[in-house]
Amino acid sequence: GNPIPSKLVDKVIEYLPKDFARLFD
Repeated sequence: GNPIPSKLVDKVIEYLPKDFARLFD
């Protein structure tokens, strides 16, 4: 569990490489 809302993560994934997005998974 992390403090980052999944909705925000979805937005981040749109702008960042999926490899980087994995850090938030």
